[in-house]
Amino acid sequence: MALSRRNIHIVQVLLLLFLIALTVVILWPFQQALDRSMLEFRQQLIEYLEGRLCRTITYRSISPAVFRHLEIRDLEIFDPGNAGEALLTIRKLRISYSIFGLFTEEPLKALREIRFENSSINFSMQQDEDLYRLFTELADTPSQEVFGEELYEGLIVSGRNLAFYYSDGQQNIGFDHIFFDLTRENEGFGFEIRGDADYSNKQPTVPFAEFSSYLEASGGINLSGTRGEFSLLMRDINSSLFDLSRITFFVDYSPDILHVRKIQDREPFDLSLRFDSAAGKAKVNFIGEDFRPSDFIVPRGSLSTYSSWFYAVVSGDGQAEFDLDFTDVDYQGDLSFELTRSNLPLPFGGRINFTGNTRRVEVDPLYLESDRGRFSYRGDILLDSLLPSGNLRMRDVVLPTGDFLNGDLSFRRSGTSVAAAGGLRIGDVLFPDLAGRINRKNGGLGIRASGSSRVRKRRPGLYQSGGRILHRDRVSADRRTGSGYAAGSFV
Repeated sequence: MALSRRNIHIVQVLLLLFLIALTVVILWPFQQALDRSMLEFRQQLIEYLEGRLCRTITYRSISPAVFRHLEIRDLEIFDPGNAGEALLTIRKLRISYSIFGLFTEEPLKALREIRFENSSINFSMQQDEDLYRLFTELADTPSQEVFGEELYEGLIVSGRNLAFYYSDGQQNIGFDHIFFDLTRENEGFGFEIRGDADYSNKQPTVPFAEFSSYLEASGGINLSGTRGEFSLLMRDINSSLFDLSRITFFVDYSPDILHVRKIQDREPFDLSLRFDSAAGKAKVNFIGEDFRPSDFIVPRGSLSTYSSWFYAVVSGDGQAEFDLDFTDVDYQGDLSFELTRSNLPLPFGGRINFTGNTRRVEVDPLYLESDRGRFSYRGDILLDSLLPSGNLRMRDVVLPTGDFLNGDLSFRRSGTSVAAAGGLRIGDVLFPDLAGRINRKNGGLGIRASGSSRVRKRRPGLYQSGGRILHRDRVSADRRTGSGYAAGSFV
């Protein structure tokens, strides 16, 4: 006899209830095992973090989403010597895992991602010495001891919308809107990070007082963190000295060597830096062809005074080697330049081949040319006294009177004085046997010169001059002023 529709529904309900009961009976041991594994996983995770950081860790709540992740809220890290106040609070920590990995003998290997979200750190050097000690201990600890080589390959440590602010009373450093991913790979870690950086310095004597930029970096480091390489993009750079639209560097480092070079743009110049920490020396290299700085960088603040020079078109190469306190500096280069398009009172071009250090610079040659004449100097100049030793040649130099100046002068330095000799021609007046001496003393220059003169269709004559030139600078916070004095006589 066929079942009525009502009886069919009753049978279906009974079958459903039977299946539910059977599922509960079968899955109950699994659920019990899952609960035990989750509890063990939580305990091992907290113990693992406490062991790595050597700090006590507490949290307000853990909200598990079965089969997917744990969400830890208000995780706090305490200093062992002060359990009353948290060193660091992380508002939200999400930990993703593999459900099947929880049933292994090593539940920590079930980790797939540790994510920090919506947290910020405000760090004051004066008030947060304990937090500073935590960071320095982490910085001094090899990466594999912090993260653990036993962690699952492919583990991701990530951050979303984080911020860090540092202050020591004079300097303020901020990183905002930070997003990062750190991935455990075969022999190290791969990483990507981006965010906004900001720096300010309250000291009035510091020229580089403000800086802000968007930063983006990606690359890899080894397990110990002692070797790595990455690209670094800096965009929308604004500072108290200059503005820059963007620049990208490639950085690679080892325990003793840091190497940084500019990449990924069409600017007609290359720039690189190499720092040897064992020797305490840094070396900067530049090479360019028809490079105009004004197309790349906009001077601000104290650099804006020299904005006209940024319109120079530069070709050539140069390098400088120095220690970090700039007490030992060596440099050399060979550059040609053209300033015909700048708004200088007298546009000019030229070339300089130079070598030098903190005491002197040698040029061979320094050549300058404009529509008002040509200069060429071969020799050196002391940087403290500006006393020269070399040969100066002048050709077709137009004087304010309209006369042309031509001549050759030689300078021979001895101690604090320079002996000068040579000949000049100003218009129709010849000075064939110039001789003189320049002395630096008492904050100024003492000058003595003598020789003979000859004018066409006139008898020769003699001249003698002497005197001193003083220049005193008085520097105030907003301007520079000076005073001078000169005297001499001619017979």
